[in-house]
Amino acid sequence: MQDSEFHCENCGAQLAAPNTICMRCEPEFLQPNIDPKIGKYRCPKCACRFDHGGANLWPPNARWYWTQTFKPQCPHCDVFLRDRKIVHRTQAEIGAIALLIFASMFSPWRLGTQVILLIVLGAIDFIRWRRAKNCVSIEEERYAIDQSS
Repeated sequence: MQDSEFHCENCGAQLAAPNTICMRCEPEFLQPNIDPKIGKYRCPKCACRFDHGGANLWPPNARWYWTQTFKPQCPHCDVFLRDRKIVHRTQAEIGAIALLIFASMFSPWRLGTQVILLIVLGAIDFIRWRRAKNCVSIEEERYAIDQSS
């Protein structure tokens, strides 16, 4: 076998062709160097720190017709996390909003009912905003382990 004239730019190893991936350097490129002691947030499971975690599709390996969403994930232990600053609507809030909209459709005093509806919807969103603001006192504890995964 002849000596190759192509070399890896990173480590200098000989390559068979100019577009060949260096087998010595490939693991280095696949796994990013993440220091577990540096970062803004802390993983509740492994206690390692990170600035921004990965986001993977949930549920994994879903069929093509299932709806998938992106969930945050710890870059160290790959556990799915829940962002505690995002507060989802409760079933009671959804029911109250639906009832208010349904009641305003059959109200004889349309404009006044719609104004009251806007005020109530604004109050519900203000309460959600306050709940989201107060749920995380320390920024490093923003993420919790997602129990649905």
